[in-house]
Amino acid sequence: TMINPAYTEIWGFTEEDVINKDFSKINALRQEDLPEIKRIFADLIKGKGPQKLEIECLYKDGRLGFAEVSPALLHRDGKINGIMAIINDITERKRSETVRQIMHNISDAVNHTKDLNELFLVIQKELGEIFDTTNFFIAFYDKTEDTLSLPFFVDEKDHFEVFPAKKSLTGYMIRNDRAILMKNRDIEKLVRAGEVDDVGTPSKIWLGVPLKIKDEIIGALVVQHYEDENAYTGRDLEMLEFVSTQLGFNVETKKAYDEIRIEKAYFEQLFQFSPETIVVADNGGRILRVNNEFERLFGYRTDEDIGNLIDSLVVPEGYETEASNLTRTLVEGEKIGLETVR
Repeated sequence: TMINPAYTEIWGFTEEDVINKDFSKINALRQEDLPEIKRIFADLIKGKGPQKLEIECLYKDGRLGFAEVSPALLHRDGKINGIMAIINDITERKRSETVRQIMHNISDAVNHTKDLNELFLVIQKELGEIFDTTNFFIAFYDKTEDTLSLPFFVDEKDHFEVFPAKKSLTGYMIRNDRAILMKNRDIEKLVRAGEVDDVGTPSKIWLGVPLKIKDEIIGALVVQHYEDENAYTGRDLEMLEFVSTQLGFNVETKKAYDEIRIEKAYFEQLFQFSPETIVVADNGGRILRVNNEFERLFGYRTDEDIGNLIDSLVVPEGYETEASNLTRTLVEGEKIGLETVR
């Protein structure tokens, strides 16, 4: 019967789209979610509330989203006369949770896959959880021959094993040493300018990042879509850059001959370039090591944090007892996950 302006602003549906319409048709709710939604509404009317529900739904433009629905009863003259649902868009939160898990899975695969091809399959599968990897390839660059070989190539339209790098879009990206997210019209401009040649079937959108070992480019990771020019975003580019860092390191370590050096190098890469803050402390809470993200986030230099008690640095007033209890629980061998203040 009514929506507020934020409903239109967030989800795209107007009053004309939804007023006097069956709520089950709004936001293209999944049929499998409807019984649970109706159960919650029925429980509310029976006085068994309030309850929340997380569901998948669509924006008006067709994008998939996630919502947290919090329904409440409306009363008039002491009688129930309707239900109000507060629908929070939690799409970004769900995406962040998914990305964090994917990063963990790929980092884990770097150390546990037996060869590069197995790792490539894991990367394609994991990235497929957040964007389309139907057309995905990994290329190695031969600087001497100026060619690109493709040890992993999955594509609906084309198949290549080796091709010249010089006039390809992948080669253009390598020459410029930067990640690229381009739609077909942008690629056509490069073709007309003579920067690149048409290689393979034209795609609606092309996303690629250089593959490096330290500062040397050894290849590229590329995804493309032949139908949807909005299939990839800037955030997808950032995700692919993270994977490129992990993969470049893996190529280096799998070629190394010293297993101890491999384990140490892997730990250092994972430790220093993790997007999360990491602290290594002894059983008393005295800091042994911190990673770059810890120093960036909290502002301490190495000479200020190493050897000091972690609690004395980052625990604010009023949280000392909690921090002490956490340390004791950890030393006793239990795992902890919580939100707090530091």
